[in-house]
This record gives sequence, C-alpha cells and structure tokens, in this order.
Amino acid sequence: RSSDLYHIGKILYENESGPFFYLSKVESFLEARLWDRIFVWTENKMNIPIGTIKATVLIESTLASFEMEEILYELRNHSAGLNCGIWDYSASFVSKFGHRSDFLLPDRSKYVNMEKLFLKSYMDLLVQTCHQRGAPATGGMAALLLPDDKESEEYKRVIDTVKRLKLFEIRAGVDGFMVYDIGLVESMQKLFQDQVEGPNQLHRIPEVTVTQTDLLTMPPGGVTLFGLKYNIAVGILFIDAWLKGEGHFFFRGQVEDSATAEISRSEEH
Repeated sequence: RSSDLYHIGKILYENESGPFFYLSKVESFLEARLWDRIFVWTENKMNIPIGTIKATVLIESTLASFEMEEILYELRNHSAGLNCGIWDYSASFVSKFGHRSDFLLPDRSKYVNMEKLFLKSYMDLLVQTCHQRGAPATGGMAALLLPDDKESEEYKRVIDTVKRLKLFEIRAGVDGFMVYDIGLVESMQKLFQDQVEGPNQLHRIPEVTVTQTDLLTMPPGGVTLFGLKYNIAVGILFIDAWLKGEGHFFFRGQVEDSATAEISRSEEH
C-alpha cells in the first residue's frame, strides 16, 4: 500500500533492503512504462536513489508473452525479473480467445501442465529473455497442499509430485519458484540447492527458438467425466468463496482461485 511505502520505504533502503513489488495483470510494455514512472516519482518524493524500488512482473497474459523483452526494458532500473504462472497464463487464453474453439483447453487435470508445448515454450522463452538481460526468472507456484499426517502415503505423494514438477522447472533454468504450503519450503529449497551450483542460474541461457505457433498451440485432449465433475465443483465453490470475500479456497488437496475457476467455467461450456 502507498501508506506502507511512505512509512517504511526509506527505512528499508537504509537497512540495505527496499520496497519490493509483485506486479500482476501486466499485459503490455506501456503498463510497465507507467509502473516505472510511478516508481521514479515515488523515489524522488521520498529522496531515495532511483532503482531502490524493485518489482517482479508476473507474465500471466498471453499478450504479455509477446512483449517480455519490452516489459523488462521499461522496468530496467526497477526490475527483479519475470515470473511464470501456469493457471493464470492458461486462463488468459479463455479471456482473450475463449470465443474461438481452437483455443479451448482440454481437461486441465489430465492434459494441461508445464510439459505441454504452449506452456513449456512460454517458460523457456521467459528464462531465455530474462537471462539474456541478466534478470532473474522464477517458476510458478505449487498449489498442492500437504496432509496433516506426515507418515501417510498421501504426504509422500504430494512431496514427490511437487519435486518432479519443480525439478522440471529447475532444468529449464529458473532461478527460484514458489509454493503455497509453507511445509514444502524446506524440501524444495534442498532440491534447488542440490541441483544448482550457486544462488541462481543466470549463467544458463536456454538455446531455444520459440515461435508464435509454439506459444499459441493448445494441447490435444478432450473432456473427461472426472474433469467435468471437478470443474463444476470448482466453479460453484469459487462463487461461494467470492461471496464470502475470499479470493481462493482449498479443494481436494490444492488451492483453487479465480484463474482455475475461469478455466473450469470454459471447459464446462
């Protein structure tokens, strides 16, 4: 909040830290330019050096995936890199191209993951773009939740699943990633430290060529009965959460939010 920045921004700077932001919903370099102007204005008003404020941009729109270099450039003095978001990014296809049948997603629980061409290409391009400019590239958030019983098979399954997904991102070159469940932090930190020499992978620049077709090709697959039931449940439960003033909810061991609800709605349709 602006009031928080006013009261603690200079204190953070004096303690070798700073006000750090996470910018979501950015779709264009023009929005990034506006944010940069806001940051410069704020730094001048607070009498702190230009570049004290840092921001990571979540590339959650298919439109932004075509302007990643431009977004980094506009925020070059304030950039803390770019971030991937699998479900937010997938949901953007619904909001931008949902009226076209060739952009409909198949059952997300079975056919949509970071290993699919359009998402892998998006992550590869993000890592390549960031590392060519010396900016950090971070992977998405693991939405799975650990059960209470640490001795259960389900607990081990969740750990193993998240490890597999995050190992895929590490091998793609990310410099970090997020988890929702704080209980996953220790094991995922160890995974990253075991796989990466040093604090990041900025030296790794993927030698890939990503085309427009790669970014815009939906994965093959269809509708399943399980997926239909799951989507209906997510749609109804999100409306319930929204009416209670909550932006997310837990369902069958993972976090669901507006992005997954939007995908579920489109797949039901």
